[in-house]
Amino acid sequence: MGKTTTQDSIELVGLAWFPYHVSADAYYKVYGFTSKDVREKIAAGEIHIGTPPDELLTCNGDRFVIVDEKPGKRWYIINGEDNSG
Repeated sequence: MGKTTTQDSIELVGLAWFPYHVSADAYYKVYGFTSKDVREKIAAGEIHIGTPPDELLTCNGDRFVIVDEKPGKRWYIINGEDNSG
């Protein structure tokens, strides 16, 4: 799992899951990785493409959200109570 961001009672936990290969490419390109490097990370199980499994939702009320990392979109788990609406 990745970085954790908290705001009031909401917590975001970044995952090593990307919705699409192109999202992983864009995210890792900033860090100097090539598309081939990203494919190797996928093959090694270091990162994943697609929707994360529900088993990662360990608390009642947890849910998955996609966050635009600019560049690249990545899955996060959001937990806590969202009082925004």
